[in-house]
Amino acid sequence: MRLRHALLFLSIAPFLAAPCALAGEHLLGYTPSAETLPDGASDVYQSVTWRGDKGAGSYNAFDTLTEVEYGMTSSFQIGAGFRTETYAVKDIVVSGAIPGDDRCTLRPSGIQFDFQYNLLRPAVDPVGLSWGMALGAGWGGLKDKYEVHNILTLQKNLWDDQLFLFASADLETAYVKRNPLSDDRRASLPADFAWSTQAEMVVTPTLSAGTSWRFAPGWYAGLETQYQTVFKTGVNSSGRDHWTLFAGPTLHYGAQDWWCTLTWLPQIEGGGAKQIDGQPPGYHLIDRTRQEIRLKIGFNF
Repeated sequence: MRLRHALLFLSIAPFLAAPCALAGEHLLGYTPSAETLPDGASDVYQSVTWRGDKGAGSYNAFDTLTEVEYGMTSSFQIGAGFRTETYAVKDIVVSGAIPGDDRCTLRPSGIQFDFQYNLLRPAVDPVGLSWGMALGAGWGGLKDKYEVHNILTLQKNLWDDQLFLFASADLETAYVKRNPLSDDRRASLPADFAWSTQAEMVVTPTLSAGTSWRFAPGWYAGLETQYQTVFKTGVNSSGRDHWTLFAGPTLHYGAQDWWCTLTWLPQIEGGGAKQIDGQPPGYHLIDRTRQEIRLKIGFNF
């Protein structure tokens, strides 16, 4: 009997001794945590997102975000980030949306500032709750964009912090203005191609949710889903423009002072008023792609 108890203890000891997810770790690639950094703590993380496959032609894009976060108090953190982009488009033309072949090497594409306030702590309260706001500015390429995000996040920790549940609602309001096309580029497009430089307002509600399970010391496996719908007011469209649903797996590893998260998020379904000629039905592939892969690496200090 003693031998059986000893073997049982040895089998579960690694899970009991495994470090819990630290505040500041991103267990999921797209859905945030409700926890904030401790007072005086900071972290820095690098996010790289590949977006590809529009169902026709060739499309590949890489978006990066480098962000530093700091815990002002035990329940309030601030952050600042810098964005870059790389993309290549070939054999895709959509009037008013995608003006044919284009290529861009790595270049700055925007900045953002954000804060998050923790209202309820998931480790001590029945559920974790936080509210955050992000301000962003994007430039270069085809358009300039100024955006405001209001983000509400819920988190539930179960089984002594072995299973985590997350849900988030993000309401983005943005001012978007397309840049004029060069004369050479316009000459390569069809005569009836439309490209308005009139500014438009874009409202984008995004709902995301996911779960993450610690299956070995430091290792977490999860599933994540994201639903997004976009409303536009401008010369190109008015009202609901498109919607998308993504879902996929996430793998996370957390050490004592660093962590990394890898997420594959394919598009499950989507729709909109416009489509790319030749694309498969049942998707929205003008503003989004069929595949997204995101890698995040963070360091706590």
